[in-house]
Parts: sequence; structure tokens; C-alpha cells
Amino acid sequence: FGEDEHDEVWRRQVAIASWLGEPLSGFRDRFMAVPRPSDDITLAAECNGQFMPTAELGRLKQQIGDLKADVVCLDSVARIFGGNENNRHQVTQFVAWLNDAARS
Repeated sequence: FGEDEHDEVWRRQVAIASWLGEPLSGFRDRFMAVPRPSDDITLAAECNGQFMPTAELGRLKQQIGDLKADVVCLDSVARIFGGNENNRHQVTQFVAWLNDAARS
């Protein structure tokens, strides 16, 4: 979560668990939410005129593999994509890098 603070993410998790009729303990080892509103979570950006993945994308790929994640949701694209959204090549390359990270 790139925009929401811990307390907001927790409030939503409690509401979802309640709606599902599931205790929060039922999500242990099955769901992980990481609020990072103050961190730089850019996964790819232009550097010296070159569009490239950041170290953060490498960390995400490693984390996906370590956790054996089935589903990964990233919020928000404005915080993770540091390229030019009107540059189709950059957007396509970024999606390819995300797909590669998900294959971990």
C-alpha cells in the first residue's frame, strides 16, 4: 500500500475479516499487507536517460519468491511507475518486469 497508513490498512483488514465471518487469525500466513506511504516504492524509473528497473523491484521479486505469493496487489501505479505513462515502450517494459517478478 503506497498511500495508506498502517491504521487505515488495519481498519480495512478488520472490516474484511468481519464481512467474511473469519477471525483475523484465519489470515495468518495467508495474507500480508505492507503499508509504505513514506517510502520510495518506485519499481522502475528513468536514470541518466535510460528507463530501468530499480533495486526496489529486485527486492519485490525476492519477497514474492520467499513468500511463495499466489497473488500480489500493488498500490498505486502513480507510486510504483517512475516512467512516462505516455511512452508505450516504457509501459510495456514495466509490465514485463512485473510479470517476471511475479514468476518468482
